[in-house]
Amino acid sequence: MSCKTKPVDCKPFDKLNIKENCSIYFILLEGDRGDFEKANMNFVITDKREIQKLKDTWGFYKTDNRMPCGFGFVVFITQNGELVEEIAINEPCGYAEIAEEWYDFDKSFLDKIDIAKIKKLDKQQSDSIQKTFFDQSIEKNNKR
Repeated sequence: MSCKTKPVDCKPFDKLNIKENCSIYFILLEGDRGDFEKANMNFVITDKREIQKLKDTWGFYKTDNRMPCGFGFVVFITQNGELVEEIAINEPCGYAEIAEEWYDFDKSFLDKIDIAKIKKLDKQQSDSIQKTFFDQSIEKNNKR
């Protein structure tokens, strides 16, 4: 009997080239919010070591569980001002949606974020970022 762990189904940060200009935006949505989301609201991570840490640790497993809880955060993964990937997260229910696929979300991923390395965004900044990258997301999905 083998003790091998199952390989993850999705590593959304793997598409990033850390040597490029990368930003990870965490923007609040209207769905259920967990403790981390309530405490940290809208922010961006640009620190290369912090982004590398996310790249190394955030891996997702597909799930068939669908819940009507909505999403508390959308995470825009960007490189050179272009949307690379988008993750919708529901922290309290423990799931995420990436490219129209559903995944289990390990709440401990959020604990790995060094709060000292985030830059808080005000409402105007977060609204502008959300509009910009939702528009890019729509364009990207239309091309699929």
